[in-house]
Amino acid sequence: MIRHGLGSGLAAFACAALLSFGAFANETLPRQIRLIVGYGPGGGYDAYARVIARHMPKYLPGAPGITVQNMPGAASLRATNFIYASAPKDGSVFGTVSRDVGLIGLSGDSKSVRIDPVEFTWIGSASSYEDDAYLFWIRKSLAGDMKDAVSSKREIMVGVTGEGSEFAVFAREALKLPIKTVSGYPDSNALFLAIERGELDGRFVGLSAVRASQNTWVGDSSQVQPIVQFARRTRHPAYPNVPLARELPLSDNDRALLDLIELPFALSKPYIAPPNLPEALAKSLQDGFTKVMKDPELLQEFARLGADVSPIDATQIVKMLKAIQTAPEDVKARMRSLMAPAR
Repeated sequence: MIRHGLGSGLAAFACAALLSFGAFANETLPRQIRLIVGYGPGGGYDAYARVIARHMPKYLPGAPGITVQNMPGAASLRATNFIYASAPKDGSVFGTVSRDVGLIGLSGDSKSVRIDPVEFTWIGSASSYEDDAYLFWIRKSLAGDMKDAVSSKREIMVGVTGEGSEFAVFAREALKLPIKTVSGYPDSNALFLAIERGELDGRFVGLSAVRASQNTWVGDSSQVQPIVQFARRTRHPAYPNVPLARELPLSDNDRALLDLIELPFALSKPYIAPPNLPEALAKSLQDGFTKVMKDPELLQEFARLGADVSPIDATQIVKMLKAIQTAPEDVKARMRSLMAPAR
């Protein structure tokens, strides 16, 4: 009886231990993690992701390897939908996608976005645009500045991939720039090449992405120049003579719309994991991301790229998404109609 009781006790202990180990194992990051980039190689999102993938493992439990996988398509909507609906919920996948996916999804703009962005497991954002600017770049041969571009009425062929296309339409309708949007380019790098080849006249893109991927644009010998700035309250120090869009004459409705479409830049380089990720796995990724964004070697690499590093955490991101969600319906309706022609 004693031996039987002891055996039963040991069996019960072993069973409990196995259950406990199983629960622990399910909440342990796998040895290999995929970091999905919603764009092709060579662009700003890709550059950020590869630096983060090199340094983040040392801040994760077990130091798992991180492999970057590019999944371009529909301005990162392909990757976004994959992470939302198909990616495993075991910590083996997280990714970086367009900053404006939250804006599109919450406003119900695109039939190809069947998500509630708040449901993602948000990891953080590498940039809140503290030292960045979203700029409209055009060929210097077209116009000397914003005033010249408007008054000349010379058509400006602007390439769009989806992200930032709302700014192209806003600039045409509210700022009166003679813009014609051209879609069909797969990613940011393709747009850079198209402008270099003379296929396009300009594009909307952030300063950090230009510094990281097309640094010749920021020199005096560049064939392009920015003529208007977005996503800032003050002019970027690198371009003190280039006006902010909000400094130009705008109606109250235009200004309210601009406030809404600029809001996602607070999460300029967002990182997400699938919805309903187990809490322990989510915390491991979130804590690792927060720590790696302070890593001295990572900061040195980003400094060499001229990239903005002004991270925000998951809590701040969710607050921002809810602010978009509660924006006035008439402003969101106008945004949907504004964005539709460019998509």
